Amino acid sequence: MKTAILLMVICIFHFLNGNPTMAQPGVLDNSFGLGGKIILDFHTENDEAKDVLIQPDEKIIIVGSCNNNFINKFSLVRLNSDGSLDLNFGVNGKVETQFGSSNISVAECAALQTDGKIVVAGATLVGSYFIMAVARYLPNGELDATFSGDGMFSYSLEGSISINSLAIQTDGSILLAGSGGYTGA
Repeated sequence: MKTAILLMVICIFHFLNGNPTMAQPGVLDNSFGLGGKIILDFHTENDEAKDVLIQPDEKIIIVGSCNNNFINKFSLVRLNSDGSLDLNFGVNGKVETQFGSSNISVAECAALQTDGKIVVAGATLVGSYFIMAVARYLPNGELDATFSGDGMFSYSLEGSISINSLAIQTDGSILLAGSGGYTGA
């Protein structure tokens, strides 16, 4: 009986005082960023995060879109595990990609390949239609020129289409899923 009460008192003591060696769900990790939070900004206009990847080395890649002077681009940011920018990725930890002359390119999803390359997919505006857009990056954030000749691939169906999800198969094939609409007669 005394052992059960002592064990219960120890458990309550650890619960009330917190155990620094154990993660506590719902509590911000103060070793990450500033008080457990980070705020990133590409430009002074709208930025949007859509997907997050955790690399095997615990670096964090945030994928989305950034807007500068009314031009939307794919955007990637890589953070070290403590929330600081990884300055060895892209330019000061950030990458922006514009598809052709399109003023609107929107990244929606991303996946890591086993070789560390990063695949990002979404849509880009061409004329009056959105077409699928895929970019592949080397582990340092540069576009992978072995992918579609310049690191970027776009494809049009008759109507608008956007990629919302992607997966990498064990053989390296990239699977894309999305939605679209046909506006023809």
